[in-house]
Amino acid sequence: MPKPLIIAIDGPAGAGKSTVAQKLAERLGLAYVDSGATYRAAALKVLDLGVLPDDVRAVAGVVANADIRIATDGSRSRVFLDGADVSEQIRSAEVTVAAAQVSRLSSVREKLIALQRTLASGRGVVMEGRDIGTVVFPDAPRSGPGRARPPQARAGNARGSRRNFGTDSLRDPAARSARRRAKNFSPGRCARRRQDRLDAPHGRPSR
Repeated sequence: MPKPLIIAIDGPAGAGKSTVAQKLAERLGLAYVDSGATYRAAALKVLDLGVLPDDVRAVAGVVANADIRIATDGSRSRVFLDGADVSEQIRSAEVTVAAAQVSRLSSVREKLIALQRTLASGRGVVMEGRDIGTVVFPDAPRSGPGRARPPQARAGNARGSRRNFGTDSLRDPAARSARRRAKNFSPGRCARRRQDRLDAPHGRPSR
């Protein structure tokens, strides 16, 4: 029995991952999944229960008991939290900030990475998000890191993707700051930094 085709679209925010992933999924007839939606759903659950996103123990307990599901229909997907469709609710600026905070917890990442992997069981999938090709599916047959583009193109993509990041998040300094902090906790980035130190002569960072 052939293995399912898993295409990982990895890269930083604003690189055009969503656009590329959706078009690729549609062209190949595969399911499309935005991995970041799982973290947003977890953050929404935390906020709905009035838990502070930086309360490590409380957040871990809330997410552990959250029922998060992704329903895919070709290049479209819907997000469900405890049986309710929250695909629109998770795109708010408030959820954006909270998602950046809860995604730093190892217990949260472990649960949601396991969930993301099940979405590729028995079928093909195009999944986009940070660390998809390095952590979630390190052995994916194909991995496509997002390519850098001119500032004008990145700005246009950001304006066109407000539904992915929340209508106010581009203007919200807290949301931008939270996303920048979350990047520093990326396992993929940390692994690359450690490798750079190992490869550098006399312990000096390679250039």
